[in-house]
Amino acid sequence: VLDEARGRLYIVDTTQNRIDVYATAQKRFLNPIPVGMQPLSAAISRDGTRLYVTIYSSSALEVVDLDSATVVKRVSLPASPEGVAVGGDERVLITTLGSGASNAENRLLLYDPNLTGEDALRAVATTLPAPTTPTTTIPSSRVYMSTRSNLTASADGRWIIGLNNPSASSRQMFVFEVASGSMLRSRTLTSISNVLSVSPDGDRFMAGLSLFDAGTLAITAQQNTANSMYPFPNNANFSTQSNQGGSVFAPDMSVLYSAFNIAPVTTTSTATNTSQLLLSDPDNLLILLGIQLPENLSGKMVISSDGATIYALSQSGFVIIPVSTIYDNPIASIESPAVLLAYDQCGVTSSKRTGEVVVRNIGKGRLTATAQVYTSSAVTFTFPIAGQQGVNIAVPPTAGGGFTGGIPIGGGAAGGGAGAGAPGGAFPIILPQDPITGAGGGQIMIPPGAA
Repeated sequence: VLDEARGRLYIVDTTQNRIDVYATAQKRFLNPIPVGMQPLSAAISRDGTRLYVTIYSSSALEVVDLDSATVVKRVSLPASPEGVAVGGDERVLITTLGSGASNAENRLLLYDPNLTGEDALRAVATTLPAPTTPTTTIPSSRVYMSTRSNLTASADGRWIIGLNNPSASSRQMFVFEVASGSMLRSRTLTSISNVLSVSPDGDRFMAGLSLFDAGTLAITAQQNTANSMYPFPNNANFSTQSNQGGSVFAPDMSVLYSAFNIAPVTTTSTATNTSQLLLSDPDNLLILLGIQLPENLSGKMVISSDGATIYALSQSGFVIIPVSTIYDNPIASIESPAVLLAYDQCGVTSSKRTGEVVVRNIGKGRLTATAQVYTSSAVTFTFPIAGQQGVNIAVPPTAGGGFTGGIPIGGGAAGGGAGAGAPGGAFPIILPQDPITGAGGGQIMIPPGAA
């Protein structure tokens, strides 16, 4: 939780039962704030005076006075809490495991700090199933992923987006309207992460790697390695089963920053590829740029109001990412991820016999670019033969290839299509036959490492 007025970053330390306090200007930790056993989530009040912390083991909401950095109030709850968020009217929304028969009661609670006694806390009517209990098998580097329910509020405080994980496969997404204090809409999904971020205007949000329209809860885009201006490892994509990493929108909505795991989260602490900070179009999640980070990210990300700095939970604690200075470094940017070459006996397409891909330095400083063949164990290409429908042919990454004739890969005649595994494999080159003698032709596969 970022407190810009005080220059503080508050980190929920679940295993140590405390709130760690980091001074952003001095870049050092201050004295931690002791809280109850197994704190899971925290949210700051709109006026910046209080921090609300859900205490799972003792079913309580603790209120921290941020001027004195001490717990000044403890609100007993009828069920174990998980997620927490503060609306624009300062009321606090809390998700719990529920109570009573089948945990059907008190699944969603609303606390009003301006009221006292029993009037301060009430249950919100909902038919949504309660989340499951937090897992205890998550490695210490991924504690944020232990919770099964999360809440996050829009910047203006009008809406609170929530997601519960009632089972291993089912997810309950919902939108809470702060003004009316009621559930506005909900949707049941599968394989959606409860790592949330909301756009500044509140009209869209990210749940894991999926972009949702807040008005309809429809998925409008999804982070995908195929939707990138640069290649990822062959046959790899982001895990839709359990997302590790996080995302955050730039305050001016110019870009979405994200980092998600390619390898699925496992019960062991196997390292995953979440160390690329992706800069994407917030409308369609087109990946425009990737920045290598020193370590993997593991959950929530927050950004300063000026959009200059991101604070992100990571495998060792958290990392500070000065995104405002990204372009002060040399950055390679390709003009196009593909080049089209063509050859015909009459020379009509002679201008396309050769091609080039322009690499620009869109940052500052000196940049040296080199090219290499993108490799993998094998790749499948689809191409038409004599106007017939496309045929998938597995091509091993070895020299020779074994194909005869100057048959172009993809496009051209009916049924042509893009390679079904590209980029990957050895680099294919189609050799034209001699227009006079008819000799030669065929396909040559340049193996990895060859010139």
